[in-house]
Parts: sequence; C-alpha cells; structure tokens
Amino acid sequence: MAAGVDIETGGHVFQLHVTNAQGMIEPLFIPRTGGQFFDGDIYFGFNVARNFMLRPADRFRK
Repeated sequence: MAAGVDIETGGHVFQLHVTNAQGMIEPLFIPRTGGQFFDGDIYFGFNVARNFMLRPADRFRK
C-alpha cells in the first residue's frame, strides 16, 4: 500500500511518499515488501527533480 503527492514549485518537483515498502523501484517493492502498513510498518520517502537548461530555449536548433 502506498500514497504519494507531487508538489511543483517553479523549476522543482517534490514527490512525497508514504508506503510499507522500503524500495521505490519495481524489483524491490513488488516481491520484497514484508512490512504491514496497518501494523505500523510505515516508511516515508521523497524525490526532488530539477530541470536544468544550459542555454535559453530560443537558441535550440530546430
């Protein structure tokens, strides 16, 4: 079981997760989740993404 939310602030995206799995990719959270969400095995995770530009968008080649 898991719940998450994305928060976008300008150039950043914050992803907040509450789950009973320790891993965040399929090979870890699908077969290897031993925690019981309703028994108190709850984990909090987050990701931060940022988009960097090396030159203005109008100078890209088309």
